[in-house]
Amino acid sequence: MISAIDSIPTRSVRAKGNLDLIWTQFNDLNFFIEDEYKENFYLNLFRKLYPTIRLEKVFGLGGKKYVKQSARDKVNSKKDIHIVDLDFDHLLNSIEVLPNLFYLERYSIENYLIEHDAIAEFIKEEKTTIKDSEINLKFNLESSLRDLHDVVQKLSACCFIIHKFSLGIEYFKIEINRDFNLTATPYGVKNRFITDYYEEVKAGLKLKRPRMSFERQVSLAQRHFKKTNTLVNVPGKYLMNLIKFIVVRNFELRSLHSDNFNYRVGKNCSLKSLSFLKSKIDEFLN
Repeated sequence: MISAIDSIPTRSVRAKGNLDLIWTQFNDLNFFIEDEYKENFYLNLFRKLYPTIRLEKVFGLGGKKYVKQSARDKVNSKKDIHIVDLDFDHLLNSIEVLPNLFYLERYSIENYLIEHDAIAEFIKEEKTTIKDSEINLKFNLESSLRDLHDVVQKLSACCFIIHKFSLGIEYFKIEINRDFNLTATPYGVKNRFITDYYEEVKAGLKLKRPRMSFERQVSLAQRHFKKTNTLVNVPGKYLMNLIKFIVVRNFELRSLHSDNFNYRVGKNCSLKSLSFLKSKIDEFLN
């Protein structure tokens, strides 16, 4: 039998901005996010942040600009909450201020999934007899982040350059076995794919800003990606992909898709690092 919720027709990405009118009977609050393919993921997180409210649907609008536009359109509504990734907006002074628009304080939602206890719980789900002592022996989150910093710093700097100068180049999609040597000490980059990508970004910058030095811009950008702020400014997808690889390798787990890993770790997260978001939303609602 099809439920009342399942019977509601789907809409185009832009039309989703008005779906809250249909879902009023199911939601006490309407949450609007960027990624239309992360609705279930965010639904789980928001239910943990607000366990006492009625929440059956989260609305992914297909991009930050659509979330911002929806926030402008619904600026007088106390029921409609709009949440966007921080990306590099704080570094480029491009944060838009609206009462119903809330920025994460890290690059993306994936950056908030990086909790030792949540990852340890995922490992226990895969190996139900494992002891905490063995987990701690084989996986240390803080040291892993320190080690990973050196292989993602320049890559993150290139993402920043692409964004800052609107180069129109897609961010590099890492394939860990192809691109990184995570058995060496320290970790390193292998093959030519990442170095070829750097050349692509260099050429894109030269085309857009002929007099600008790529090497100089990389050096300036890398200042934003120090070991002390890895969790804030480095794209969370890079970090979670690399952490997944380390966990699967160290504990000899079955391979799984990154989205599956993120979803399961997210279900285990305490979300203490998102308490700021709940406080800001509560302040807005009251």
